[in-house]
Amino acid sequence: MQRVSICKHKFALFSLLKSRYYQIQKDKIKYPEYRKRVNGKIGIYYSYIDHSCHNIFEIHTINRILKKDIDDYALETKYNEEKHLNRNYYSNEKSILNKLKIVVEHEVDVYNKNP
Repeated sequence: MQRVSICKHKFALFSLLKSRYYQIQKDKIKYPEYRKRVNGKIGIYYSYIDHSCHNIFEIHTINRILKKDIDDYALETKYNEEKHLNRNYYSNEKSILNKLKIVVEHEVDVYNKNP
């Protein structure tokens, strides 16, 4: 996964949450999807694993709690074992949830360096 920091100022997380809340609310990370030809027919296959890392974000507002689950396997898988491209990889990379994860990781790193 390519890391691109969008932290340009001190309050990047709050700025992102304020400006993109509704987009965060609607967005989803899609599981890996592959097209494969079997017996002359093209089939769509999805890939899941039972032991990946999940980042669960809870965003508390005045009247609700928004929970978002970001599965690292779904976010970071580009190819399967047979070298077929995950059709959802690039949309997941551009997802606002990926940006949220990057900003939070950055904020946690900064906090851990300067407690």
